[in-house]
Amino acid sequence: MRSIVITLLCLFISSLSMYSQEMPAPENTAEVEDSSPSASIDEQMETVEMETVEKDTVETETMEIGTAEKDTIEMETVKTETTEKGTAEMETMEMETVEKGTAEMETVEMETVEKGTAETETMEMGTVKKGTAETETMEMGTVKKGTAETETMEMETEMQEEETADEEITPLSSGLAVNFVQNSVGGFFPVFLGHINLKNRLNATWYSVFWTNPSFGTLEVGGDLWLETGAGLGFSSADGKLYVNPSIGFTHGKFLSGGEKTVIGDGIVPSILTLYNNDWFEFEFYLAYYKSLRKEGPATRDFILNWAAPGIKVSKAFSLGAFYEQFVLTRATEGEAHSIYQWLGPYIKVPVGNGHFLRFAGGKNLANQEATGNEFYKISAFINLK
Repeated sequence: MRSIVITLLCLFISSLSMYSQEMPAPENTAEVEDSSPSASIDEQMETVEMETVEKDTVETETMEIGTAEKDTIEMETVKTETTEKGTAEMETMEMETVEKGTAEMETVEMETVEKGTAETETMEMGTVKKGTAETETMEMGTVKKGTAETETMEMETEMQEEETADEEITPLSSGLAVNFVQNSVGGFFPVFLGHINLKNRLNATWYSVFWTNPSFGTLEVGGDLWLETGAGLGFSSADGKLYVNPSIGFTHGKFLSGGEKTVIGDGIVPSILTLYNNDWFEFEFYLAYYKSLRKEGPATRDFILNWAAPGIKVSKAFSLGAFYEQFVLTRATEGEAHSIYQWLGPYIKVPVGNGHFLRFAGGKNLANQEATGNEFYKISAFINLK
């Protein structure tokens, strides 16, 4: 603005100068010239010189002022351009800085968000995993606790059952049973079985077999009947399904010793009885070795007696199974070893009451070297007396 004012002032001064040169001389000039020609000329020259000087001064000042104004304008233009350039550069730098800062902030924010999201997801996954692990741990703990409680309850139940069994099976309490047997070779012979409870699942046993067949004694008069007695130990399994009873017995008479009169302990009989029973299956096995102890005559002999009877419990009313029995002469001072009989056939068993049963077996005799018949039968009536 200042440069414009100065320019207008210079132009105004210049116009005044030019106007003064074009103005007409005063009317009394001729009078002056006429009166003093020399002075007029000198005065005119001085006027011209002054006007020239003034004109030069004005032009110089105008040039100086114009130059100054030009320089000022150029400087101001340069300053303005510099300022504008600097401002533009600063604005550009600021914009770039702002944009860079914004970009960096956005990047940081995005990274922060992504990091936060990742951490959140990690935390959520960790929480889920932790929750899952805690749930699984709780479930496992619950299962283990349930299992432990179940096992504890089972153990307590077993202990209670054992205590009940111990209460039911009082030490030194006793029992007695009788088994009446009739078969096609041995005839009729009752077997008495007794036991004394020592502790749970263990008892002492004893037995006696009354062999009534006169051919085992003195056939002519029916005397010297054979007698077998013995004792042993009975072992029961924890579940009460298996029972094993090894025994040692002795025979009395003359059947093994070969004499003419009865003697005590004419033979020894080691034996084993095995019984198994569950809800649907039953099994009975017996093995005995009759060995002569005394020689009272020229003919002594040894025998093996065994049988096996596996069966299925068809219902609570009866069982069906197979029956096998063999009686073998293993040694004789007069004669050779041979099988006296060998039976094989089915059986039917009818349980009655508490521990009583009736079993009938019949079938084929596979060995008939002593005219014991081609077929056999055997019936057992077991009665639990106490």
